[in-house]
Amino acid sequence: MRPLAIGVGLAGLVGATAIFLAHPTVPTPGASANETVTAAPEAPAEPAASATAQAPKAQPNIQVRPASPDLITIPVLSPQELERIEPPKEVQVAQAGPSEQKPTLLHRPVATSSGEFTSKDITVRLAGIVPVGPDEECEADGRKWPCGIHARTAFRNWLRGRALSCVLPAESSGTVVAGCQLGKQNPAEWLVAQGWAHAEAGGPYAELEEEAKKQKRGIFGPAPFVPAVPAATSLPEVSQPSGD
Repeated sequence: MRPLAIGVGLAGLVGATAIFLAHPTVPTPGASANETVTAAPEAPAEPAASATAQAPKAQPNIQVRPASPDLITIPVLSPQELERIEPPKEVQVAQAGPSEQKPTLLHRPVATSSGEFTSKDITVRLAGIVPVGPDEECEADGRKWPCGIHARTAFRNWLRGRALSCVLPAESSGTVVAGCQLGKQNPAEWLVAQGWAHAEAGGPYAELEEEAKKQKRGIFGPAPFVPAVPAATSLPEVSQPSGD
């Protein structure tokens, strides 16, 4: 009986081994009979060099903006559609650079006509205007009046002996034509706008003269009202007291 039992045990062990090899499932400790863990098959070993060669290279972080012909278009212009435009006056002055001539300050100017004045030994005629001579006369309402004298007086009252800043030519002697400023005011512009001087033909003050004519200012209007000076009256004689 003992040899038979040993043989039966060996036969059972061989059978269990054959079943395990056919179905490689290992019962998990504490799990139920229906829950089994299947052993994963071992992956074939590969050389380390091969794994390194097959590893993908790291890509740089590049942000790509989508572009399409519908979003980005290049305008097509023909040479006939192009037009050259002159730069603004401020840009032209900046490109030309600073003026080589610096303004000269002329003190105590004395007006000799509606567009001329003297300062020391220089006589300056304002650029862009035609002065009215002091001997000229104007006619309004059928009567003549000394408009030249009134024009000179108006210019003198405006100057009041204040210094003018003028850009004089290199050789300043005798009578010169120059542009002048009194602070931020332009005396030539003021004279034409008030009707006390003519604007040069095609000059910068032509429109101001037309406006002065419409408004009948200065020489284009009637004689200014000048109050009459009362005649001197004789004083009564005062008798001297006698010494008696």
